[in-house]
Amino acid sequence: MKKLVLFALVAGFALAENSFSPKLLEIVDAYDAEDYKKAFELASKLCDDEKASKTYRAVGCGFVAGIYQNGKVVKQDDEKWLNFIKKLAI
Repeated sequence: MKKLVLFALVAGFALAENSFSPKLLEIVDAYDAEDYKKAFELASKLCDDEKASKTYRAVGCGFVAGIYQNGKVVKQDDEKWLNFIKKLAI
């Protein structure tokens, strides 16, 4: 179920941009393969990529926030989770 929700989120953002970003697909592929460390690294880069659209940056930040919330790659950290959630609004 989580994979379906994750895909729906990414698909929604991608449709808003009228295309799927190879960067987003790479993040989703890593996440689906349970390579959470790679997904975290790629999402972190996308979140901070000033050349990427705000929509794609938001998806990257959302992935990072989720990983901080579930603690699979990094120690669960509500403060960092909240910081990345705030980045979604920017």
